[in-house]
Amino acid sequence: MLFYFTAYTPANGQEIWIYDGTETRLYTEANVGAGGSNPGPLMLANNNLVYVGTNGTTGLELFVVGTYNSWNGASGSTWSTGASWQNGIVPGATDNALLPYTGVMTEAALDVDATVVRLDVNNGRILTLNSTKTLTVTDNVFNNGIIQGTGTLATANFTNTGTVAPGVAAGILNITGNFINQGTVAVELGGTTAGTQYDRLAVTGAITAGGILDISLINGFSVANGQTFTIMTGSSVTGTFSTVNWPAGVSGTISYTATSVQINITSTLPLTLLSFTARLNADKVELNWKTADEINTSYFEVQRSNDGAGFNNVIANIPAAGNGNHNYTTIDASPASGSNYYRLKMTDRDGRFKYSNTLLIRIEENGGVRLSPVPAASNIDITVTDQSLIGKKARIFDNTGKQIMEITLKSNNSINISGWVTGVYFVKTENGKAIQFIKR
Repeated sequence: MLFYFTAYTPANGQEIWIYDGTETRLYTEANVGAGGSNPGPLMLANNNLVYVGTNGTTGLELFVVGTYNSWNGASGSTWSTGASWQNGIVPGATDNALLPYTGVMTEAALDVDATVVRLDVNNGRILTLNSTKTLTVTDNVFNNGIIQGTGTLATANFTNTGTVAPGVAAGILNITGNFINQGTVAVELGGTTAGTQYDRLAVTGAITAGGILDISLINGFSVANGQTFTIMTGSSVTGTFSTVNWPAGVSGTISYTATSVQINITSTLPLTLLSFTARLNADKVELNWKTADEINTSYFEVQRSNDGAGFNNVIANIPAAGNGNHNYTTIDASPASGSNYYRLKMTDRDGRFKYSNTLLIRIEENGGVRLSPVPAASNIDITVTDQSLIGKKARIFDNTGKQIMEITLKSNNSINISGWVTGVYFVKTENGKAIQFIKR
């Protein structure tokens, strides 16, 4: 959900601002500069946000912020289906498009060339761009969810605080405009050819690097020392990624040229991480990993973060079992409510180390129960933290208020939701509290 409000700053005067649940930013500025547009109350007229203000030269006038149209995915994933938009109409060249945090049944996929004024993708939402289609955003793009695919996004400025993932497997995602990264850029390496075997973000404007670069290997590909992958191109490059997540057993450097960002493979640890998994078990998180071809591995450090960037919480140090193939397990006995990111720091006897991929366990807690994983695909686990609720009823409702099922609570409850419709659901307990989760 987006919240519009007026506020004063010395640099901009009195203007309209917007809050999307994550950040506050200047929305529009009819009178550019410190003088302020001095907007009156925001009013909704025929799905248009309007206000009376001034551009500093012609006195008071009526300004249209734009039509606000929210995606719900009620009739499938295709962008061009009007019934999948809140207003029943596909947003057009004078509209703002929003992919909201809640109330979405199916994620959006661009199937036509389209034009909107502004695009906001909220946390938890996914927008997939088709390789032959262009989404033109005449103002700016603000992404706090996931934008992926191999199409084209044409805009003035694309600010990413979520995840941008070129390709669906390997592919090139085109950005016509400037790209500012404060979130995550996720690239997959499956070979040495850009577009068909590994991902690239092709930007026509300036790139401002920052945030996280997440690198993963696909299709059984193994990198070799000395290989280079150009993963971003632009008219200019400034800044650097603050965090780089390397695939298990791989290390390297990131180089920044005047017009590109490159991955350079410098060494690989003599082990193969076959798998790394995390699952909620009662009120604890169980972590398991399997290795092959270990040679002179020293130890595994299990790290946890609440934001996916700063891994300052060390859950365990597990000594390596020796050369060969091995299985390991450990428990996080006190996971936090909200987001729990996990990774392995795998260290060799000579001090070299590499990080695994990052796993996320999200725990929603309210009114004496915890839910995980969130979002969920096949099963939702309900853990009772308020012992007075054991033996009491809990009811699950969809986002229309229809009761889906009723259960009698035990300490730990697991519900198979694989056949449920994608969307938002609510668990309500007898103490009157309710907690929501998303079925993907």
